Amino acid sequence: MTKFTKNKSEKDIIITIKRLGINGEGIGYYKKKIIFIPGALPGEVVVAKIIDRHPHYLEGELVRIKEKSPDRVAFPKGVDPAVGGLELAHLSYPKQLEFKQHLILESLRKYHPRDYIKYKVKKTIPAPNDWHYRNKAQYQIEFNKGKSKLGLYAPNSRRLIDLPEMPTQTKETQKTEREIKKLIDKLHIRIADFRRHNDGIKTIVVRQSQATGEIQVTLITIGKKLETLSY
Repeated sequence: MTKFTKNKSEKDIIITIKRLGINGEGIGYYKKKIIFIPGALPGEVVVAKIIDRHPHYLEGELVRIKEKSPDRVAFPKGVDPAVGGLELAHLSYPKQLEFKQHLILESLRKYHPRDYIKYKVKKTIPAPNDWHYRNKAQYQIEFNKGKSKLGLYAPNSRRLIDLPEMPTQTKETQKTEREIKKLIDKLHIRIADFRRHNDGIKTIVVRQSQATGEIQVTLITIGKKLETLSY
């Protein structure tokens, strides 16, 4: 796909958000061209800046909100908004459930599988809690500038965001992830480095059984066996 060069001199524009995209970004229109603005909600009037131009759509960045949606809620404190997995964290939980049901309906209309008109799409089943409901955590680990980081990559990048706290994960999986990181640091176990093509641990996966509460830890490595990787 042809991609135009980013223009950092773009002026602020005012956009009315019409709906949400499949990735949770706000969708509006500017000069008859669709524009995607992460962090914006339907019904909001926002000030945005165009950060990328494509032949058939624009990418925007939210500058500020002029008219706020009643469905907007506070973003979780202490978490970098750039981290993946929280694209709808600023939307009330009941509206998140409606959005997920709407995605299924729109997909059926778009791809129209056989007899799809007869399908009955029920309401999204809510989690027992709005937060701390995911029992699997899969975090990347890296060693850079003299210290280790454990977390998730920012979307479309290799920038790792350290995540001491992730509001979607159960507290037990988060605690286990951080304890494993402490052990790796204490024992000087080698961490994989994609920049230097070094072998080592690259991913820590923690699962918690909902039935028993037991924890399973999986270390994903690059290269040789783990026991040969100590400094």
